[in-house]
Amino acid sequence: MSSLLGVPTRRIEALAWLGSGVICGCVFLMLPPLFKSIDQGTLTWFIIGALGGAIVGQFSSLTVTFFASLVIGVIESVLTPFSNTFQFMSDFRKTTPFVVAVAAIMWISRRRTVVLAGREMR
Repeated sequence: MSSLLGVPTRRIEALAWLGSGVICGCVFLMLPPLFKSIDQGTLTWFIIGALGGAIVGQFSSLTVTFFASLVIGVIESVLTPFSNTFQFMSDFRKTTPFVVAVAAIMWISRRRTVVLAGREMR
């Protein structure tokens, strides 16, 4: 639709990829002082937390994704002090993005109806 209106979509798409690449590069340059060792496991948990927020935002709303990611981070931070007292809590703290994403999927799909062969099913 945008290209029909004369908007140079290829150029805008390339600039969006360039901008996101620059932002990601800057973030990865700032991460080493925060962590003594950055490995694939550490970065994987960053991605999983962000993916949980994106699922809550249904991959379409940036503001919902932002606030969902903040909620996931707050829940993980609240559970952190308990990880020393209760050892089993440290394992559950890492599952926070999954739990929030599954709860959001269940909440979003609570009123969906499916039509199969002319029959409406809930």
